[in-house]
Amino acid sequence: MTPNQIPPRNNPSLRWVLGAAIGVFAADQMLKTLAFSMGGNDTWLFPILNPGTGWGFFYLPTLQLVVVVSAVAVGAGALGWWLVNRRMISPVVLGIVLGGILGNVYDRVALGAVRDFLDIPQVGIVNLADIAIAIGCVAWIMGVVRSHLRGRHNQNQLPQTRPVSTAPKV
Repeated sequence: MTPNQIPPRNNPSLRWVLGAAIGVFAADQMLKTLAFSMGGNDTWLFPILNPGTGWGFFYLPTLQLVVVVSAVAVGAGALGWWLVNRRMISPVVLGIVLGGILGNVYDRVALGAVRDFLDIPQVGIVNLADIAIAIGCVAWIMGVVRSHLRGRHNQNQLPQTRPVSTAPKV
């Protein structure tokens, strides 16, 4: 086997993606279980099962919704990995988004609905997975814009040249 055929043994970016995704998924599931075991308290804890998407606006049969969301997750994962490899976004950002998606997909497959519990005024009732997806998407966009602006800034700079000597050649 030549050195070009040997696959890399460890990929730190992949470890960060998986670590963040597993962390968000585990925290989301633990908080959902805790919130549903405590019940509501009329202030900020209001556990409900949400059969729809996007604050209950869209309703699709569970199987169709799982297929659509899974396809979006695979596309986001592929695009995210491409961006991570080009250092446009952090691998943690990709892991946070994928962990949030996984948390909601797991609920939809296991329960037929997503468990929401955190009542945020002017936003609605959400869960940790929703918050992770929102924060991850904002960080994703900021990373891409920052990377684009840095690249654009570098393209607008004049190339560095050495001063031309006017002395005659001897």
